[in-house]
Amino acid sequence: MLNLKTHKPIEQIEELSQAKYTGAIKITRSQSEVMGTINVVPKASFLVFDQGRITYADSVKHNPQSLAKKIGKKLKINLIDKALVTVRNKIKNENSFQEIFDLLARFGIVKWEELAKYIQDNIIITIEKIYDKSVTLEQYPDFNFDLDQEHIGLNWQEIKVKIDLRQLKWRELSVKIPHREVIPQLVLKNAQQNYLNVGVQKHCQQWIDGKRSLLDIAEQIDQDPLTLAIQYYDWVQRGWISFVGTELKSSSPLNNSGSDKSNLPIILSVDDSTVVQTMIKRAIGEHYQVILADNGLDALKILTGSPKIKLVLLDVTMPDVDGLEVCQTIRCFKQFKDLPIIMLTAKDRMLDKFKGKFAGSNEYLTKPVDKAKLLETIEKYVPASISI
Repeated sequence: MLNLKTHKPIEQIEELSQAKYTGAIKITRSQSEVMGTINVVPKASFLVFDQGRITYADSVKHNPQSLAKKIGKKLKINLIDKALVTVRNKIKNENSFQEIFDLLARFGIVKWEELAKYIQDNIIITIEKIYDKSVTLEQYPDFNFDLDQEHIGLNWQEIKVKIDLRQLKWRELSVKIPHREVIPQLVLKNAQQNYLNVGVQKHCQQWIDGKRSLLDIAEQIDQDPLTLAIQYYDWVQRGWISFVGTELKSSSPLNNSGSDKSNLPIILSVDDSTVVQTMIKRAIGEHYQVILADNGLDALKILTGSPKIKLVLLDVTMPDVDGLEVCQTIRCFKQFKDLPIIMLTAKDRMLDKFKGKFAGSNEYLTKPVDKAKLLETIEKYVPASISI
């Protein structure tokens, strides 16, 4: 049974996912990670797996009724308590999450789409909080969470895509909000606060005390930290608040090495091989931000959602949609007609290289690619920077 301390929790979670693990894991932040702030994250968080798919995340292990109440409160379902009284008289197994939510959905109290979104958002937020932290992981293989995985949860690749997109947004905010554990403080005097709308006034008076971090406030009001950061960014622009505590280590989700990479050019690497992706990150990670996708469809989602990507590294042989088709699709977008695309493949015939060029690639490199050659080729299109 897994019970270990690690400063790379994401790698451990990914291994469990790839091993098709079923059960729960408890994630506890080390004490050194939470000193100096008020309850930066919950003392512990739980991730629930079903055959490798992560189906739930929370700060406690809920039973079906307590989970239904929490979700009802979050979704502002006024009748949830009365509905649960009715449902209890009809369920055969009071420990079945599936049975209770099936009945709530049948009665029109909860929609599966709303439930899925709530759970998926919770998974992403929970994983993002411990992305680069020192934690202890404990397995609970006997924990039963039987919600239908066709409706609920995310596989690891879906999680990576969503977190990569969030990382880009965090970096856009980093000019004013350097990290998630930064502490907001009021700039306006008491008399000036009267000019704020009632909702803003109430929030500032209740939560912004110069002690709580952004992440701490988001935790206590049960809000996505990124959503709150976007709101605070606007308030900084308006001169309502500022931030203290900038001496803390930056904890941008991608900042795994501890160095500031927020100003480095962004490269999208598309390859279904974890080994190749690891090699690419090691080869160019000091000079570029690297976002990973393991299939063409996810790559297109990331690309269309982020106008700041400067170059694409593209594998030719991938499941579902191959690299040639992905390249052709990218070139169909007017905004990407000049985007540099470098194809990486084991196919080195002249015909293969011609196909790559015809599809719209700028360069065609044969695997295994030498680190120096890869950097040299990328730098022809995107000058490298060195993270400091």
